[in-house]
Amino acid sequence: MIRAPQVSARHAEIRHLGGEWFEVVDLGSSNGTWVNGQRVQSARVRATDQVRLGPVPFNLAALGHLVGGSADLAPGVPPPPQQVPAGPIVGRIGPYEAMRQIGEGGMGAVFLGRDGRSGRPVAIKVLHPQFRRDPHVVERFEAEARIQAALDHRNIVKVLDLVSAADTTAMVLEYVAGESLEGMALRAQPLPLARVGRLFDQVLAAMAYAHARGLVHRDLKPSNILVEPAAEGEQARVLDFGVAKILGSQKARTATGARMGTIAYMSPEHLRSPKDVDPRSDIYSLGVVLYELLTGRVPFDAGSEYELMRRIIDEPPDLGALPASVPAGLRALVGRALEKAAERRFQSCDEMRAALRAALPASYFSMAAGVALPAPPPFAVPAASQPDSGQTLHISASDLEPTPPPSATPPLARIVVATVAWLLLMLFLYAASSGR
Repeated sequence: MIRAPQVSARHAEIRHLGGEWFEVVDLGSSNGTWVNGQRVQSARVRATDQVRLGPVPFNLAALGHLVGGSADLAPGVPPPPQQVPAGPIVGRIGPYEAMRQIGEGGMGAVFLGRDGRSGRPVAIKVLHPQFRRDPHVVERFEAEARIQAALDHRNIVKVLDLVSAADTTAMVLEYVAGESLEGMALRAQPLPLARVGRLFDQVLAAMAYAHARGLVHRDLKPSNILVEPAAEGEQARVLDFGVAKILGSQKARTATGARMGTIAYMSPEHLRSPKDVDPRSDIYSLGVVLYELLTGRVPFDAGSEYELMRRIIDEPPDLGALPASVPAGLRALVGRALEKAAERRFQSCDEMRAALRAALPASYFSMAAGVALPAPPPFAVPAASQPDSGQTLHISASDLEPTPPPSATPPLARIVVATVAWLLLMLFLYAASSGR
């Protein structure tokens, strides 16, 4: 127990998860629980992270000795499989139990939850009540779930289910224990070059996969990229395809075709005509993200939206702001990704990823950096089914994924079969000739 006037009697709960990992959960304190300078409701932390209960520092390394000694805090040990702790349930959504709110966006709030059938931890994104009466917003929200459920890549957060009833619309996603690139960049500006290269390579792999399936994200930014600890190294996970455009679709994601996304990360063509974006617009946004990770700031800022849009459309980025430690090849990569004209940028994320790997030492990359995937078969996002009033709608990811092509007989197997057939034929002919 910590006795200090600035610390509440029941301020926070700290659980040792195994290895070097702890979970810190604020218990409704008045002056907050802080991790690395940011106030949190809950967070997964290492012994090296800076934790404060109000203004009072808390030494996690000392706590490690209490729960198993310093040998238990070996660096590089991944967290154990996640278990949702027992606690009050703030609401039930279909078979899912919402435990506590862990985030909020423009369209809804995100809760840490649990699948009541399996006990599996999940993230539940619930549409704000004021939007549930607007059929266009509900359609866009459900379209986001269907789009993201159809994507199956290690570097993309998976949608597991969509629950739609008379009074609730919610999307159920994988629960990713980690922090966003935005949070990482705020703690360490700029991030180490090796870490930037490794994580950005994974993001490019994820977006190459999405683009090959006819999807443009349209809202790529550091807060939409999570970083998850894993046994093979950190994994970048792209999320929030809520403003994604389906290439070739004539149906807009909103009734008005209004500009969607975050202005500082938008391409010039996105600002001019939101309906005309293609994968190269995402490449521009990724250029902004990379610039920010390397410098600690976005390439363009201004006091008003109009001035910011004018600068993005008219002014060149200041590549001189990149640190001297950034290699010439990576500097050129950033400049090309931020070209005003889409035809002067990288034409695909695969091309940009190849340039990234050519610009940085091979030691920066590993199998944890994502895997190049073959081009998928043509894919169309299925239409939503219409439930009866009050019915709960469940959309399984397996129902939304494209059907894989039938497997062909491996070439080696064909060779073996042909060889055996030839030998049998020779034996038959030999036997026939011997009989004569």
